[in-house]
Amino acid sequence: MIWDKSKTRNVDYLTNKEVITLLKNLEEGISPRFTSRYMIITALYTGMRIGEIMALKWSDINFKKKTISITKTYDYLNKIIKEPKTQSSIRTIRVNNSLLELLSQLKKNNQNSVFANINGQIPSQAGINKVLRTHLKESKIERNGFHFHSLRHTHVALLLLKVC
Repeated sequence: MIWDKSKTRNVDYLTNKEVITLLKNLEEGISPRFTSRYMIITALYTGMRIGEIMALKWSDINFKKKTISITKTYDYLNKIIKEPKTQSSIRTIRVNNSLLELLSQLKKNNQNSVFANINGQIPSQAGINKVLRTHLKESKIERNGFHFHSLRHTHVALLLLKVC
């Protein structure tokens, strides 16, 4: 197999300042009717994969202990919930009050899935990426090829910034 440089991607992430700007833009006028923004914010705060976020149920969130348990993933190609691809993907993440308060707004939709709207629908990967691109543009953040998985890289960069 020959390595094709044109098919490789650079790891892209937002700066701390860009994250603050994007979060402010996402939270402005946020409504439980449209759950994509909540999903993007959750990825920034947790580093969760899109499938893990799509599979999240209310029973996975412990509001008293301030944790989210990740035990499954959503396979959006086959439209099924399944086990994560590796054993190490099963984990519990500590979260802050800001995220928990934001997620609590979604209880109004009265669904078992955290990110299901009032009609029980969870946004598609393409739909979420479209919302992300819209809010990046509104926040005047220019990143060609930036997508939902890039939020995972951003989360890691923010963690490293806090450690260093």
